[in-house]
Amino acid sequence: PDLVLISFGLNDARGGTLLESFLQDLRHIVLDIKERSSALMVLINAYYMKSFDQYSPFDRGSLELSIGFNSAMRELALECDVLYADVFEAQGMAPWMVDPDGVHANNLGHRVIANRIFEVLAQNCSVLAQSAVELRKTFKPWRDESVLRRR
Repeated sequence: PDLVLISFGLNDARGGTLLESFLQDLRHIVLDIKERSSALMVLINAYYMKSFDQYSPFDRGSLELSIGFNSAMRELALECDVLYADVFEAQGMAPWMVDPDGVHANNLGHRVIANRIFEVLAQNCSVLAQSAVELRKTFKPWRDESVLRRR
């Protein structure tokens, strides 16, 4: 693959997985992929949620635990030299981005999450800009460019 997105941690935090075990597994996954491919990797942290008392056995989390897992993921991304998309931060703990179940992102939340991932890719992958410049050369103008030059 050219790109690998790893979204991992939400159910681990909610299910009672010890942080050190989680990090050991995640480190193994990241390093194994790096060893076997030259794919660009992005770690995506756990998104914001409001409710931690539903969906047993995944009812043992908390906001503080999620923040701790996310912080550890950021450090691991630095350690392993991979990109990190902080989707939790992008949501700004806005409750209106969470589905009424209190756990899953709603449509707006999903758009914000996707946008943050795209931002990380756009900020770190110049090929996206180069591709856009080349593609633009083949587009038919949607307006008369000569009118703009006369202003």
